[in-house]
Amino acid sequence: MGFDQTKQPQAVRYLPVTCEAEGDDDAGELEFSVDCPRRGRLGVEECLECSHSGRLRHHGRRGPLVLECTLEKRPREG
Repeated sequence: MGFDQTKQPQAVRYLPVTCEAEGDDDAGELEFSVDCPRRGRLGVEECLECSHSGRLRHHGRRGPLVLECTLEKRPREG
């Protein structure tokens, strides 16, 4: 069994993670969400459960927090 070179690596897109405070006080919890290309705004936990989800990481050395996603883009119609 050799290495199968016919498989093309999946393109990875980096979805920015946004953070919003829940509640009006300073002690409120933080809610982290991602804008999924197909399902809209989701919580990070929901997005991580998707089979297309990858790692949660910083984009670049000190860049923003992003979630890797291998979901293919839908072709535009029209």
